[in-house]
Amino acid sequence: MESLIDIIIPTFNRASDLSENLQLLSVQIRKDSLQDKVQIIISDNHSSDNTEKIATTFISANTDIRIDFFRQNENIGMEKNFVYLMSKCNSKYFMFLGDDDFLPEDYLRFCIETTSADQNLGCIIPGIYQIDGKKKIISDPRPAKFDTKRGTKGFNSMLKYSHWGHQLSGILFLRSNVLHDYLKYDEYRNVYLFIYLAANRILQYDVLYAPCYKISVTVTNSKYWDYNDIGLLDVVYMNYYPFLSELGPDKVGKLMLQFTLLHSYRLHMRISSPIKLFRQYLLLRKKTNHVRGFSASLLLMLMKDYLLLFIKK
Repeated sequence: MESLIDIIIPTFNRASDLSENLQLLSVQIRKDSLQDKVQIIISDNHSSDNTEKIATTFISANTDIRIDFFRQNENIGMEKNFVYLMSKCNSKYFMFLGDDDFLPEDYLRFCIETTSADQNLGCIIPGIYQIDGKKKIISDPRPAKFDTKRGTKGFNSMLKYSHWGHQLSGILFLRSNVLHDYLKYDEYRNVYLFIYLAANRILQYDVLYAPCYKISVTVTNSKYWDYNDIGLLDVVYMNYYPFLSELGPDKVGKLMLQFTLLHSYRLHMRISSPIKLFRQYLLLRKKTNHVRGFSASLLLMLMKDYLLLFIKK
């Protein structure tokens, strides 16, 4: 029997976090009687800790929960592990979940009830809490005065919502053809593929933004990657390049600029570092010179942001 949602969990050397996550997921699945609706798929990226033992032991002790576990023979990298997990999905929808991120109570039931009642949704984007290793809330980066808001498919909703794809956990995607679409652009494959997935779904289907459901995202654990000198914005932009032929450079440039505006913290702007900021701009311009008109808009935006630092001071 095919489930409705595949929860796909990439994991690496976080056996304790994974164990806690599986426990919490099983509680939510059982509470709402979702055993036939939800399947969990785990891909261990060749961990050196006891991740495999933790997972297989849990699976053996919880046979009423549908869980598939795979272990890579070597570390294949984050992006390939994400793609591997998507290739294992069979459900109508799939949801990424970081091994150290946790779904709020009732979120799975909400996703199932919402998508069952609305066949035009291609994407559900939740809110998030940033938490520390003790589950203490550090910040709420997506505050909102509403529970949910619907966006109609197309460019305007892409502009408004696709940038949230940078934080993968809890986003629900309609599976139909999205992996096929992503793999068509091999030269643009990247670790922020969720931005592309969100943009792809929102261009073709409606989106539901649901900040009332907050995914707990652990931000204090060690990461197995790091930002480069330009905050990986060059990598982020790759998610919008596949839309150049369909939307044109002006609209793609607006998508890139919107992301940069809303996530300018990636450049670590400082009043005392104008030369560094200009060098960052030159690097970004060099990497985006095929998107007509973008560099001029980017320069204007960075100048405004920099001037705001003086005003706030």
